[in-house]
Amino acid sequence: MSTYDKLDRPCVIAYVGLLQGIISRMASNSANCKVCAVTILTAVLALSNYDGCEKCLIAAIPTFLMFLTDSYYLGLERRFKRICDDFIARIKEGQEPDLFSIPKSSLSEQLIGLLGGFRSISTTPFYLLLGLASLVFSFV
Repeated sequence: MSTYDKLDRPCVIAYVGLLQGIISRMASNSANCKVCAVTILTAVLALSNYDGCEKCLIAAIPTFLMFLTDSYYLGLERRFKRICDDFIARIKEGQEPDLFSIPKSSLSEQLIGLLGGFRSISTTPFYLLLGLASLVFSFV
């Protein structure tokens, strides 16, 4: 059986589809974190316009929490991409992979994924700008 025949098996296609569905959900959750952070910051800034600017610093708390959550989802997304890539690589090498099993990650792997999300170009500049906007509006 050739490599392409192994990749065309319905169970392989279903498993890769399952992993890609998880990856797209993590990407969607990450985008929702950004939308939620912007919405919260906008609401706090709009309300603080009438009542003083002390509330602008309060916006830093949910912004930081959304940054944590977004980084966590980004770390999970990258982990599932690696699982999918490893699965396909094992099939191409002729090994028989474990179907429909997702390897458990340790706490250290999850923390490394979270730290990788902190350093990402898709999270850090975005939340840094939100934090700076919060600071600027709190002192203006």
